Amino acid sequence: MTPNQSRRRVRLTPAQYQTLLLAAFMAAASASLIGAPYPREQLLQHGPTCLGLISLVVATRSLVLSSLSFALVIGFLSLHVLGARYIYTYVPYDQWSSSLLGVTLSDLCGFSRNHYDRLVHFAFGALITVPIFEVVSRLARPPLWFAYVLAMSLNMAGSLLYEIGEAVLALLFAPDWAERYLGQQGDLWDAHRDMGFATAGAVIAVLCMEVARRVRRARQGRAAEPCGPAAGPGRVVGRSDR
Repeated sequence: MTPNQSRRRVRLTPAQYQTLLLAAFMAAASASLIGAPYPREQLLQHGPTCLGLISLVVATRSLVLSSLSFALVIGFLSLHVLGARYIYTYVPYDQWSSSLLGVTLSDLCGFSRNHYDRLVHFAFGALITVPIFEVVSRLARPPLWFAYVLAMSLNMAGSLLYEIGEAVLALLFAPDWAERYLGQQGDLWDAHRDMGFATAGAVIAVLCMEVARRVRRARQGRAAEPCGPAAGPGRVVGRSDR
């Protein structure tokens, strides 16, 4: 074996990459159950986690998602697992920021409530819209603009269904602590604001995808430009050659 071969990086196939990500996430999700401060509420919070895991296993076996989209789903589910451990309302980010920075995020930003749930709803729009767009584009092959609109619409519908399902689940199985499970923190419009944050994330995701597409096309266009038959090494191309 030559030195170059010994230094060659091992490249993972998409299936191997996704399997490793999924295994790491399942290990982290399992570890989050250890010593949980709210075990009963946490288990109820993990209904969506189970659905997400089933979807990821199917995606891994069929390679429906690209590695980027798969990683985005894992990132979102990781945020959800952290929130589920502390039932969102009590995620101690103020304690963490105080230990690291010497000041709490609530003091810095003027928060009067725990906003971790807002972060996760925003992440649902920003991270999950990309995989939805990818699946829609592969399966239905609609025009680009319609794929964008459909991806945002499906994300918004998913956010709405989650809020309804969460409320029904809490009222059916835990009516005595539904307020704590839902994380409203006294806000009558909590569900509406959560859906608004998800919608904002979806819009930002679509804008980022379109900017990335245009940049990619511009780079491809520059790479495809001919240099001209006489433009060899060391030759300055004049105005007449352009």
